[in-house]
Amino acid sequence: MGRVLGCTLIISAILVRVFVLDVYVSSPDFIFYSTLGMWFLAPVAFLLSVVVFVVLGLSKKIQLGAQFFDFLSSVFGWALAGIGIASLIIFVFSAYTWNSQAPFALIFLDGPLGAGVGTVVGFVMWLLRLRDAELKDSLKD
Repeated sequence: MGRVLGCTLIISAILVRVFVLDVYVSSPDFIFYSTLGMWFLAPVAFLLSVVVFVVLGLSKKIQLGAQFFDFLSSVFGWALAGIGIASLIIFVFSAYTWNSQAPFALIFLDGPLGAGVGTVVGFVMWLLRLRDAELKDSLKD
């Protein structure tokens, strides 16, 4: 269920960008600032997730060594899934509309947006997995 919800969030973000920003928004300022937001979403989300990971590790709520690979694989895996989903959507729309701008849309807009939303989804999925493990441990005791 979590994977379906994560993919749905990524797909929704990409489709909203494609249909709303490309069609209805004509303000150059809004387009400029939303593009900057898309470009900086992935690095900022990754940095904040690493900060939360380190804070949880230093406060002894998790074991850093045991959770490091799970954390990175979840965050990077979902970021790559976001890029893959964005690529699929953009290439399908480009083929449907006979538009040759797909590589540029993917590089400058939808790739960073997919990676950013995927990073957030991966971090939330890791936190939910961590919470489920804690609940199982508390039920065993």
